[in-house]
Amino acid sequence: MKKIISILLVSILMVTVFAGCAASKGRKIFDTVDLIDYVDICDYKNINIDKSSAEYMEIYVYFLQEDIRQTQISEENIKNAITFDSSAETVVEYGDIVNIDYTGYIGETAFENGSDKEALLLIGSGYFIDDFEEQLIGSKPGQTVDVHVTFPTDYKSADLAGKRVKFEVKINSVAKEPEELYKVYQIASKEEYVKLINTRAQREFILTYLLNNSTINEYPEDDLEILYSAVVEQYSLDYGIDLSTSAQENVLANLVEPLMKKYMIMYYIFDEQQLELLDSTLESQETTNATIAECYAVYDTVMNYLLDVVKVK
Repeated sequence: MKKIISILLVSILMVTVFAGCAASKGRKIFDTVDLIDYVDICDYKNINIDKSSAEYMEIYVYFLQEDIRQTQISEENIKNAITFDSSAETVVEYGDIVNIDYTGYIGETAFENGSDKEALLLIGSGYFIDDFEEQLIGSKPGQTVDVHVTFPTDYKSADLAGKRVKFEVKINSVAKEPEELYKVYQIASKEEYVKLINTRAQREFILTYLLNNSTINEYPEDDLEILYSAVVEQYSLDYGIDLSTSAQENVLANLVEPLMKKYMIMYYIFDEQQLELLDSTLESQETTNATIAECYAVYDTVMNYLLDVVKVK
């Protein structure tokens, strides 16, 4: 009888232990948690992308502007590759690249670092503050436009934060085909370049939709600490910045928690769809921190899955 009771006690103890601890998935993060307990996921299988919508076009144009601003590409190369028109009949429209000279004024005084010559700006990219770009629509080469904007209250320069200013902007020339950037990046064709931009834009659209329509009920504490340590290490490696000397709550709120939401959603979909993490995907990540590399790889895997699932028109 004592032997039977002992066996029963051991069995109960084993059930209790395993009930309190999920099986390891062999991962760097979210290894033993069931994310269904933490995430209210949106209907990610029925995301619709309308490429003609203003919301999508804003993202598409943003990525074109990002390619214009790449530090390894000189503006001179772009000017030589893309067809710019300086004729007075050419009207600036949404999606055009403009070549402009500008000077910013507070009252009658030009402010420091507020001017440039032959700068390239993609209209609609949101690269310049406020509605700067929209005020150039309808102008023509040779014209000078007074653009009135207000700097954000949290702008990095205290002298400009919250200030209403005027920019005198001269339109030098206009390019109607920003997709000609494919020549600069040595991509085979404009069609191939447009396809690449659309892929980047669609990934960003999907991520924004997931973040806006899913809810994180709470962060698993152990995994939050794992990601915090990974971010601190990665910032030290990439930028030489020691985040461990900053207030932990600031690092968590501004860097780690937004990443936690993003990756909790990605791992949730990864698990629900029983996706596989290929060694090649993991090895292709340009990072030395193993946790960050895994997060990137899971993100890429889930995004590739979603790009096949979402409806695009």
